[in-house]
Amino acid sequence: MWGNDSLYIPDPSEDTFALDPDAIPAVVYKSNTNEALAREVAKALDGYRNKLGERVDSKLQPTVYILVLDSATTGRMAVLYFRNMNKELYLDRLAKWHSTCAWLHRYRKNDQGEFVAFYGAPATKDIAFAAYGPRAGDKVVKGLMERMLPCIVDGRGVPLDIITSAVNRASNPVGMENWEWEKTLSIACALINKHLTDKQEGIGMALDVNSDDRSYLFGRMLAVADVLERRALGKEEKRATNAIRYMNAFSKHPERTWRIIQEGLQPYLARLGRDAAFWTRVIDEIGFKFKPEDFNNKPLSGKYLLGFYSQRHVFYQSKNQESSTEAETSSNMEE
Repeated sequence: MWGNDSLYIPDPSEDTFALDPDAIPAVVYKSNTNEALAREVAKALDGYRNKLGERVDSKLQPTVYILVLDSATTGRMAVLYFRNMNKELYLDRLAKWHSTCAWLHRYRKNDQGEFVAFYGAPATKDIAFAAYGPRAGDKVVKGLMERMLPCIVDGRGVPLDIITSAVNRASNPVGMENWEWEKTLSIACALINKHLTDKQEGIGMALDVNSDDRSYLFGRMLAVADVLERRALGKEEKRATNAIRYMNAFSKHPERTWRIIQEGLQPYLARLGRDAAFWTRVIDEIGFKFKPEDFNNKPLSGKYLLGFYSQRHVFYQSKNQESSTEAETSSNMEE
């Protein structure tokens, strides 16, 4: 892709981190709206906007050209996608995409090779792998990336089959390495929330403790079971929790599977001692929000992944804050 007034234009297939790692701080995910992220994305794109005034010929309308080519056979080239549009409109569409198809991701690495968290939209290639797996063929990946371009450039909705595929893979963590599942989970959440935002039903990543949506509530309960068992097992034990192992069945038969998971929690609650009262209270508080008719075996929608991720993130944040406080207290005592 290129512009008639500048050689470099931000690539629509890249993720938010690629826009400008220094301009997209991880703290924006604390907001329950996309306004904070939209402001940060706009700042990252300001550099491209400012170049609008550097045109050699002021009569030229700043235009962006997007051309996708594929070598169908040796010596032959096929045009898969072509679009030209006003540069300002393109940057606006790009900003909207990165601020609405957004979630917290932890699969990117910085220049030092360390994993860093960023809040924003995933790259189209990563969406392809989340939906179809890392072994997806080039043809499948290219096809998905081609289908995603109108979603970014023209503001269309993400195709439902892509969202469904990502949700199904995120619901089957047992078949993946942990890092791959975490990546698939965060990308699936971004796609789900984008779909809901387009329908004016976006939830955002901040935990919605007032939501009474059954799928969201079931997801929260699954997160409690996962973190509870993980805390009881300790850092040394790396095996998957019962909540993770039963996740696929849980998404299809939540009431029946929850009873199995809850029975399996009893030994871990006993191991936690006095702390067990906290976890029991959290489960009870979530269960209290269910409408009686909603606690059934009807398959869950993708919203359960949002509830699962957000509830689990709250627990991890509080644990990190406790660790930081303990370290600071210990340092002060030594001084």
